[in-house]
Amino acid sequence: MAGDLDLLLPRPHHVDINAGAVCLAFLNSTDQPGGFSHSDDLQPGYANMLSWARAAGVISDEETRRLLGLARRNAREASAIRRQILEFRGALYRIVRCGISGEEPDSTDLALFEQEIRNTYAHARLAVNEDDGALTWAWPRDLHLEQPLWKIVRSAGELLFSGQRDRIRECASEDCQRIFLDTTRNRSRQYCSTGGCGNRERVRKFRQNPAAP
Repeated sequence: MAGDLDLLLPRPHHVDINAGAVCLAFLNSTDQPGGFSHSDDLQPGYANMLSWARAAGVISDEETRRLLGLARRNAREASAIRRQILEFRGALYRIVRCGISGEEPDSTDLALFEQEIRNTYAHARLAVNEDDGALTWAWPRDLHLEQPLWKIVRSAGELLFSGQRDRIRECASEDCQRIFLDTTRNRSRQYCSTGGCGNRERVRKFRQNPAAP
C-alpha cells in the first residue's frame, strides 16, 4: 500500500509538476540547482532520492518499495549511486544553462552525459509495441539501484536532441533558478509557475509602480 511508503520515506519538497519534462523537474529537485543547498530532495540518503522519484512519477509505488529494500541490503552501493545521480544532475544543469545562454558546454559535463546515456541504453533491448507493432526500447523488470536514473537520462536525451531544446527557459523571477519547458504557442512563458513566481513578480512590480496600467 502507498500509505506505508509515506511513513517510511521522507517527504519531498521540490516536486515540480510545471517543469514540462521529467529531466527538468529533476533539475528543480533542490532550491539551488547550480550549487550547495540545505534543501535538496536527493540528500542526504538514497531513500530521499527514492521519495522524490516516486512523487515525480519516475518510479511506481511497487518499484519504490522494492528498491528501498534492495538499498537497505546494499547500503554502500546505494550511497555510491546516489552520488552518481547528484553528479549527473549537476552536469545536466550546467549543460542546460549553457543551452539557454548560448554558451559552449564543458567537455567534462558532456562526457558524463554521454556516459550516462550509454549506461542507460546498455540495459535496453529492442521490443515490439503491442499496440501498433512499432519497434521500441524496453528495460529489464529486474531491479537495479540506478533504475530511477534511467528514465531521467532518457528524458534528457529526448529533450536535448529534439527541436524543443530551444524552448527550455529559466524562471524570470529574480530569486528563482527553476528550469522549465515553454510549451506556449507564442513562446511567451516567463515563470516556472503562474501561481507562484508569476504572482509574486506581479505583486512586486505593482508595489514598485502602483499607478501603472
